Amino acid sequence: MGRVMIDRAALVAAYKARRGTAEIFTRRMAIDIADEFGVTARQVIVRLERYGALKRGAWRWFAENGGITPEHYAQVRASRRPASPADMELRHDFAALLVRGHSHLPRAPRNLADWLAYRDVWELARSIVRNEVPAEIAGSSAHGP
Repeated sequence: MGRVMIDRAALVAAYKARRGTAEIFTRRMAIDIADEFGVTARQVIVRLERYGALKRGAWRWFAENGGITPEHYAQVRASRRPASPADMELRHDFAALLVRGHSHLPRAPRNLADWLAYRDVWELARSIVRNEVPAEIAGSSAHGP
């Protein structure tokens, strides 16, 4: 396998964005970054070690503690799949409750996973607060014509 060129600044920025204030760097983070750059999680971890973003021996730790297996990749990628129709129906019901004037908004997303899981609900909530109710639920609003 040949050497893949990855922009150092972009890789470190992706690492910082995923890591945030988390105390540990996880397999999930490594796989997400690897998929973003089209490389393996091992390549990401080794380069982050080389750049000083991760402590030396990080890859060795992963290797000695179960590695990063195809099953890990599958789990992470499956979690990024679009929501099922049932999930979308629940989100639509929640959005309809917001439009009807309920005062509670869901808690603010604390991390990237929260944001991605409920991105469409948060975008809808933001549009409602700005009085930009999407046409598909405007009929269920008790506030408008």
